[in-house]
This record gives sequence, C-alpha cells and structure tokens, in this order.
Amino acid sequence: MLAKNVGYEQFWGRVRYPDMIITLQWLYEKHPGNSNYRLLETMSLLNQKGLRWADYYTRGQFIFQDLDTVRPPITDRSPVFPHVHAVNAAQGMKAGAATYRFNNDASLLRSTRNGVNWTLGYHGDPAGSITGDERESGQAPNRG
Repeated sequence: MLAKNVGYEQFWGRVRYPDMIITLQWLYEKHPGNSNYRLLETMSLLNQKGLRWADYYTRGQFIFQDLDTVRPPITDRSPVFPHVHAVNAAQGMKAGAATYRFNNDASLLRSTRNGVNWTLGYHGDPAGSITGDERESGQAPNRG
C-alpha cells in the first residue's frame, strides 16, 4: 500500500495527509461496516508517516518573522519549505485537530491553536487567509 515514491510516500502525500484522515473519519463514523480496526489503523499510519506539524508549531521551530526577510531565502529546496508552502500550511493547521479525533492526544489541541494563531497572526491577512504565492509571505499589503 505504501510503496516508496508512489502515492502517499511522495512528498505531497506526507505533507497533506490530514485530508485523507478526515475522509477516513467520515467513513469510520458513517459507514464503518466491518472495517473499524482497519480504518483506525490506516489513520494511525498516515499520522505516523506524515509531516510532524505539532513539532513545527512550537517556539524555536515556527518562523515568526516575515519570510521575505529570512536569510538565506526560503526556496522550494529549503528544509523548512514544506511547512511554509501556503497550501501545506492550511493542511498543517488542521492536522492536529484531525488526529486528535481518533487518538485523543490533548497536546495536539495546543499545537493546533498555536498553528492557527501563529500562521494567521504572522502570515495571514485580516480576512483570515494565508498570504503567499506558493510560499507564505509577510503581511505587507502587496503580498498574497
């Protein structure tokens, strides 16, 4: 199921796994059939193999400054890029809440709050959107 460099094992699957967990949760709650254990096992596996969003939403990891001012510049080859790609950041903001629903790890609620508050507070606009063209940007009115 999880072959190397195919599907989920590719970079984007590991970053954007929360959508799959949410889909599996719907199936688990609405139409579990005889697959309860398999659905929970799959959600757990997705979470284990996925990007560690809770680790990024901690002081010392999260980038609070305007990303346009970070030196060296953050590019798609930077190790932190998966966390600051605008669409990925939106996925990351829901990762903890999605995972909490099946594992009840209360620490995920704190990291999720940090993720939402920090991302929108430092890389968002007044309308509640993440600013950025691919990578998050600062809050200058000409960005996003």
